[in-house]
Amino acid sequence: MKIFISSILIIGLVSCLAEPKPTDKLIMQRIEERKNEYLNSVLEACRIEAEARASMYVDSLLSEQIQISLNEDVNFPLKPEKPVSKNPVIINGFYKPETIFKDTVLVQVKKPQ
Repeated sequence: MKIFISSILIIGLVSCLAEPKPTDKLIMQRIEERKNEYLNSVLEACRIEAEARASMYVDSLLSEQIQISLNEDVNFPLKPEKPVSKNPVIINGFYKPETIFKDTVLVQVKKPQ
């Protein structure tokens, strides 16, 4: 009985250690189909992600071009040159500010007499 059990264990272990080699054409065909399905799904996911990134990039380029064209349409005129004064400005009278009330900061400008 021990010999029978040990022989079954040895055969079971040997069969588990050896890798099965698919020689059937149907098995090989199914393996190729599954491999192609997996590759197609990975390529489709990559294509979708690439399209999303490209769309964001193109949108940013278009936005930048619109901003540039808007800035080009706004033309501010140059500042006119300041005329050169021939004579200095002379102030004839001097106005002295006086406070309206003693405890406030309100100031009334009076013309000197």
